[in-house]
Amino acid sequence: MRLLLIIEDFSARTGGAEGFAVAVFRRLAQRGHDVHVLTRNGAPLPDITLHSAASQPDATRVARELRPDVRIDWGLTAPADLHRLGGGVHAEFLRFNRLRRKGPMLLAKLLEEQLPKHRRILARERRLLEAPDTHVLAVSQFVAQQVRRVSTLPDERITVLLNGVDIERFRPPRDEAERRETRQRIGIAPDQTAFLFVGHNLGLKNLDLITGIFGRLAASVPGARLLVVGKRRPRRTCPQLCCLGTTARIEEVYRAADVLVHPSYYDACANAVLEALASGLPVVSSRYNGSAEIITPEKEGFVLPVAHQPPAEIQQVWLTALLRLGRNRRLRQEMGRRARELAELHSIDAYTDAFENLLDRIARRSRAIGADTRAERDLEQEHE
Repeated sequence: MRLLLIIEDFSARTGGAEGFAVAVFRRLAQRGHDVHVLTRNGAPLPDITLHSAASQPDATRVARELRPDVRIDWGLTAPADLHRLGGGVHAEFLRFNRLRRKGPMLLAKLLEEQLPKHRRILARERRLLEAPDTHVLAVSQFVAQQVRRVSTLPDERITVLLNGVDIERFRPPRDEAERRETRQRIGIAPDQTAFLFVGHNLGLKNLDLITGIFGRLAASVPGARLLVVGKRRPRRTCPQLCCLGTTARIEEVYRAADVLVHPSYYDACANAVLEALASGLPVVSSRYNGSAEIITPEKEGFVLPVAHQPPAEIQQVWLTALLRLGRNRRLRQEMGRRARELAELHSIDAYTDAFENLLDRIARRSRAIGADTRAERDLEQEHE
C-alpha cells in the first residue's frame, strides 16, 4: 500500500506520539509498504519519503499528487481517511484539565478556554469528525468514549487500539547484578525502595498528590525514594525526592525503580505506564488514563481515583496502595512478573500487525469511494 502520514514532527528524538509514529512507520516500510510522510519537521529515514508542507493547501496538493491508498492523520489536524487520536479530543482534554482547578484558578481556566485558539481547535475537530467516511483510531476506550460524547460518528468507524511498547528496549534487569549496577549509577542504595514518576506537565500529571503523601509513606517504608523524570522541577517537594531531569536512556531508570506512580488527571494512553509494565514494574495509575485499562487491579498494580472524592480520601487510597507495595518486596516482584507478561501482549510489533490490518480495510473502502470523491471532499473541507 502507498501510505501518507500527516504529522507535525516526525523524529525519533522527540519521543512520545512522534517517536511512536516513527517506530510504527519504519516497521511498515520494512514490510514493503510505500511510506510517505507530510511534516513540518522531520528527520530522513531509509525507505521513507518526507514531504514538507507549510499550509493546508500544500498538504492537499501533496495528497492529490501522491494518490495514497490511505491518508493517516496523527491527530485531528487535516482531512484524512484515518485519524489516530493519541491525545483524545480537545473539548474533553479541557474538561478533564479543569479537575485540578478550584476557585479563582478554575474561573481563570474557564476564561482561557474562550480564547480564539481554543475555539479554532474545537471547530476544526468537529468538522473533521463529522466528515463523510472518516475513521477514527482511538488509543483507548477512554478516548473512544470522548469521541462518542462530542460527535455522531457511528461505532463502526471507531476502532480502539492501545499503543504498543518496545519490549526489547523496555525490559526487566537480566539479573540482580544488572539491577544493582543500574541503581548504583542513578544513586539508589540496595536497601532503598524507589517510586518512579515520569512526566513533563507536573500539574496535569498530579505530582502534588504523591509529594503530599510521601512523608507519611517514608515514615512506614524506611529508605523510600521518589524519583521524578521530566523537564520541570517540582514546585512542591519532599526530602525523599530526587529530580533526574530528562534522559535519553529512560529504560535504565525503569530497571532501577521498584514501582511506577502515575496519578494523572488526564492521559489518553500514557506510554510511561506501558514502558513500566514492560520493565517489570507494578503500576499505580489514575483512572483517567487509557493505558490503565489493561491493568487488572491487585494483579499488575492498582487503578485509583484522583477526583470526585474529598482530597483526604483520595490521599488515603493512594497511600494505602503505595504502603502495600513499599512494605512487601515479594508482592512487588509478583506484580512485576505479571506486568511483564501483560506488556508482551502489547508489543509494538503486535500493534503494527493490528494497525496494518486496519489500514488494509480502510484502503479497500477508500478504493470503493474513489479518488475523485475523496479529492472533492478535501476541497470542500479546505474552504469551510
